[in-house]
Amino acid sequence: MLPASVVRALEPRSIAVFGASDRLNSSGGIAWRNLSAHRGGAQIWPVNPKYAWIGETPCLKSAAEIPQTLDLAILALPPKRAFAALDGMRTRPPAFILTAPAEVDFEFDHRTRRKMLDMCRSMGTRWIGPESFGLFLPQRGLCAGFSRMSVQEHDGRVAVVAQSGLSAAAAAESLDALGVGLT
Repeated sequence: MLPASVVRALEPRSIAVFGASDRLNSSGGIAWRNLSAHRGGAQIWPVNPKYAWIGETPCLKSAAEIPQTLDLAILALPPKRAFAALDGMRTRPPAFILTAPAEVDFEFDHRTRRKMLDMCRSMGTRWIGPESFGLFLPQRGLCAGFSRMSVQEHDGRVAVVAQSGLSAAAAAESLDALGVGLT
């Protein structure tokens, strides 16, 4: 039996994308499109004060507008804005946060990583990353992250787990191109 905290990561019921965008190649645009197409049964919210709507979905201005505690907060934001977003969740901390890998958009240097980790620990939040491409669980219909590949296209029995988000994404994208499905 998995610990409840792990279940909240693998079967999230509530997810928000901070920095969600309608820009196709931005980390917020990629994360929002992935999640809105493959939410895995979770309630989802885009959060970005720049938008009233993203596609056909109303966009929230801040964490204060989210009606429940999040299992997963995806921070598709540069470090300074990521800290502000996380700080806005102090009254209802998410179980997990996920940040965009440097290869995609934003770089978290050593000092910034330490500050983010300390902030997460003070809130009881776990950080998936800092260099993670996300959670891709095709068997659960969940695609919460920053990969540009179509993770749902092929059913399969292959799993990819790696220390490096970039290596995992490269392996998964290569398998996808070969028509080998992920589990």
